[in-house]
Amino acid sequence: MGSAWPSSCRSVRRIVEDASWAEVDWVQHLWAGLLVGSCSVGNPDESNLPFIHLLSQLATAHARIFTAACSRAKKFMSATGEISARPLSCSADEMMRIAGSHDLIKIDRDLEHLADLGLLARRFKFKFFSLIDDADITPTQLGLQLFARCHGHQGLVENFYDLDSADKANVPNRHEVFRRMRSPEWMGAMSVHIL
Repeated sequence: MGSAWPSSCRSVRRIVEDASWAEVDWVQHLWAGLLVGSCSVGNPDESNLPFIHLLSQLATAHARIFTAACSRAKKFMSATGEISARPLSCSADEMMRIAGSHDLIKIDRDLEHLADLGLLARRFKFKFFSLIDDADITPTQLGLQLFARCHGHQGLVENFYDLDSADKANVPNRHEVFRRMRSPEWMGAMSVHIL
């Protein structure tokens, strides 16, 4: 019977099944946001299925870290016109508060899991982080998309995030970048650096 359902019904069914396992209310609210975004009138919409799969891969500790990263990170419009996040790092003490655990090895594994899912930027590390290290918890574009969907957002992700005018105004579009690259001033500056 499951494969005969329209895609929006399959999405709703999957959300209800997976959300029932959520251990805390605020994680159920993330599921509720996906549910709201999956309910469309008219054409069936499968666009939330990958996000449903991603959220189903998060335990409570993962969701805590992911939510903190997406909430705290400063967002900006990239030169390609996509929402991105500025680098965000937290001390070990902050990470323990965010994750609700004092086990730094487990927190490190949680960060790796979020990076493996593509929700946080891949970290460069030589060892597990310690009490003196900072942890990079910068959300990726996919992470920012999931966060918006988990809050019931439908449509363009850039409409979900409230960017201040400085972040929008200081980022040239790609046409402006190419125009600047062809300018005599830029070409002159590049020749000085090359020589």
